Amino acid sequence: MKPVNGTNQEKWRGIVREQGLSALSVNAFCTKHGYALHQFRYWKEKLRHQEPALRFVPAVAAGRAPTGTDLTLEIGRARIVIRPGFDRALLLEAVRALGSDE
Repeated sequence: MKPVNGTNQEKWRGIVREQGLSALSVNAFCTKHGYALHQFRYWKEKLRHQEPALRFVPAVAAGRAPTGTDLTLEIGRARIVIRPGFDRALLLEAVRALGSDE
């Protein structure tokens, strides 16, 4: 088996992440950016097996908020204020980054 080039792996991790945040299908994303579909799928699968599984933690509500108000999410020392109409992909990326050990 060929050794994995860390730089190449990081490059593809970024590409796979970018596709996940885009509104494009894998086919459309690869076509738009000039990536070979088979290569993208290879790296997506390879990286999926390297990523730690997401863990669920209990969420404790500090009370009831009226509809349409902000929600504050605390992860460790970080605090994220979520407002109505928030960008779900951006929130997911932020939560993943805060939960990462990198």
